[in-house]
Amino acid sequence: MKAFVFGSTGMLGHAVVKELRSAGIQTVTVARANSDIVFDQEQQSLFELHIGLEAGDCLLYTSPSPRDRTR
Repeated sequence: MKAFVFGSTGMLGHAVVKELRSAGIQTVTVARANSDIVFDQEQQSLFELHIGLEAGDCLLYTSPSPRDRTR
């Protein structure tokens, strides 16, 4: 199984990645920095262009939405 984890450098995402890897699940980390794939949430089409959702079995979104950052 292969899982993409958005927000992998945050508190929740880091814990999710740790659990997935300890269970033997291949993970691809996706975040704004320090991850397998560096990605800006506001460029969703870039994500689809480079890796496509069909490239993995699971996508976990642990990052806040862009709207949450304005608070």
